[in-house]
Amino acid sequence: MELVSDSCSSSQSSTENGVNAYITHQAIINPKVGNCSLVSNCSQKDRSNPAEIEQKEARGRKQVMTPRLSTAFDAARISDRQATHILMAAAEGFGVDAKDYVINRTSIKGYREKLREIKAKEIKDNFGGHELNAAVIHWDGKLLQAVTGKEMVDRLPIIITNGDSEQILAVPFLESGTGAFTAGAVYETLCEWGLRDIVKACCFDTMAVNTGKDNGCCILLEKKQNVIC
Repeated sequence: MELVSDSCSSSQSSTENGVNAYITHQAIINPKVGNCSLVSNCSQKDRSNPAEIEQKEARGRKQVMTPRLSTAFDAARISDRQATHILMAAAEGFGVDAKDYVINRTSIKGYREKLREIKAKEIKDNFGGHELNAAVIHWDGKLLQAVTGKEMVDRLPIIITNGDSEQILAVPFLESGTGAFTAGAVYETLCEWGLRDIVKACCFDTMAVNTGKDNGCCILLEKKQNVIC
């Protein structure tokens, strides 16, 4: 009987050691299990109060972005990721809980893009292109630094004038600075603003990309637009 008792004690001790080893392993994988004495108790504890767990995982709903703040980020060339870090640090500095606010890269990116669309539409609506009788289109290719990066890219500022009126229409990115890409960008911008039938003349630098007799931007735009450059 003593041998049986010792065997039972040894078996019970081995079982307890195995359970403790399993719990230790689970604690490494899932820290929530570290404070539990039994695996079954851990599962019971995790599922005992789902409302509390849901409350902890709930995202903030207070909007922190404003038109002025978004414009400031654009003026300072702050990326969406950098803006997220700045807002998190600002919330900590102001002594507020950042979890109550919508501070994440995706939401900030969406807000800034939506605001740009609204501002662009307001500029177009307030321009009053329908009041122009005869306008001059200006363009001048520039090699500028990318908005989000340090590389240099081809940009084409496009401006329209009519007497004392002047409006910048777009600064599109060009895949190549050839006459075909330049003419295409100018023509698409005019169509987008509804100014195709108003432009009567062109103004540009006397470079081969603009004045080439076969593939110059001026010649290609004349064929599309029927204007005198």
